Amino acid sequence: MNATRQAKTGDHPRARLLLRLCAALGGGYICTVALTTAAARFATLLGMPRSEAVYLGSLLALPLYLVLLLWSFCEPRLWRLYGLLLGGTGGGLLLQALLNAAPAGGR
Repeated sequence: MNATRQAKTGDHPRARLLLRLCAALGGGYICTVALTTAAARFATLLGMPRSEAVYLGSLLALPLYLVLLLWSFCEPRLWRLYGLLLGGTGGGLLLQALLNAAPAGGR
């Protein structure tokens, strides 16, 4: 019965694991890059020198990626995982676009 239901819905554990692995590694990386570059750009607008802002963004990237990677395997629902990763990436890119339109305040 269980094998018939799995074959009917296409809900195989290996496919789910592969989707989760792709989301964790690829989606987590892209989301981390989008959010940390937006944070570095925001820090330059607050008056921090550009080199220090990039360094701060790089320091924030490692724990953020680690949290996203671990959360990707703890989250029971794939749609919620993909939604958060896409939302975080879109939010980071939107924030970058808005911050690039503002005048630069860094040195």
